[in-house]
Amino acid sequence: MGKQAENLRAELLKIGIRTDQDLRDAIASLPPLRLHIMTGVIESRKGAQSGYKRKCDLCS
Repeated sequence: MGKQAENLRAELLKIGIRTDQDLRDAIASLPPLRLHIMTGVIESRKGAQSGYKRKCDLCS
């Protein structure tokens, strides 16, 4: 585990992240993620003949 932490620190240093605050600032400046998460209940699981009823809260 120590080697992984060393490798991570080395990679962060390469992109200019030296402190915890540098990392927090970099994360805060990232653009928001667009996650299209399907929610709801699938009415049928028999296949394409009967079809699926799905709901997406973000798609409408």
